[in-house]
Amino acid sequence: MLSVISLLLLGPLGTALVAAIGPVADLRIRNAFIHPDGFNRSGVLAEGILPGPLITGKKGDNFQLNVINELTDNTMFLSTSIVRVGVAYYNFSAHLFSFLSIGTVCFKRAQIGQMDREFGPSRSVVTVTDVEPFRAFVTQCPIAAGHSFLYDFNVPDQAGTFWYHSHLSSQYCDGLRGAFVVYDPEDPYAALYDVDDASTVITLEDWYRKFDAPAPVSGPAPAPDSTLINGLGRYPKQRTVSPLAVINVIQGKRYRFRLVSIACTPNYLFSINSHSFTVIEVDGENHKGVPADSVQIFVGHIVRIRD
Repeated sequence: MLSVISLLLLGPLGTALVAAIGPVADLRIRNAFIHPDGFNRSGVLAEGILPGPLITGKKGDNFQLNVINELTDNTMFLSTSIVRVGVAYYNFSAHLFSFLSIGTVCFKRAQIGQMDREFGPSRSVVTVTDVEPFRAFVTQCPIAAGHSFLYDFNVPDQAGTFWYHSHLSSQYCDGLRGAFVVYDPEDPYAALYDVDDASTVITLEDWYRKFDAPAPVSGPAPAPDSTLINGLGRYPKQRTVSPLAVINVIQGKRYRFRLVSIACTPNYLFSINSHSFTVIEVDGENHKGVPADSVQIFVGHIVRIRD
């Protein structure tokens, strides 16, 4: 499914920074009712916002992200799991407090009942013998409600734009997703732009009135009800007008936009009204600049552009 998105840049009001966390932070996963496109529904959210908070650090940093499961809505999955897409992990260690040690059985007997209700019989219980991050029920046990998991890893020689999301069934389609940026203090493109901060990260995502069941094993994927830019959009049949994302710019300044598709299904054709730009990074890899008027971006893909 291809969706066409065009962004309008407004100015000269300047840029308003969006709060970011990292490289050491708690990430609380909780349920909340939200209406990003005008329709109110329950979501699974990191820190109670959609998309989740931007996680940032610098090349060479040691990241310590403590994911705390505070989910309470029993009409949805109560367990969770987070995967970081694109970053190679070094010196990785994992600590699932009061729950898991690497090389031990995933679930304590007292917790198997909850897993049975959510995922089927206890034969799904596995033993973790390696630390390839982080597939629920494959190389990581889901994080049960009321428990936490510390992702502790180094990023010694990698920089770029990435994303994180739930890796438990289709849970990330209910809102548990966000952008992840590793800045390079010696960025080879630093001379080509003036602004590169949290305000220039652009997320694209699909949104559904209901998407809390396991993904279908066959047949077409469900069609999204709306498309969100930085967590805001409009449901076409909604009577009330909901706000749209606005990115303020100053005339004469050069901006690096980090475009991230955190969608579940569609791919997008992205453009900026009355502007061309230069593509300088794709999926975390720098490359020679390519002039463009639009760019097609698929699920999980990242494009960095200079305007």
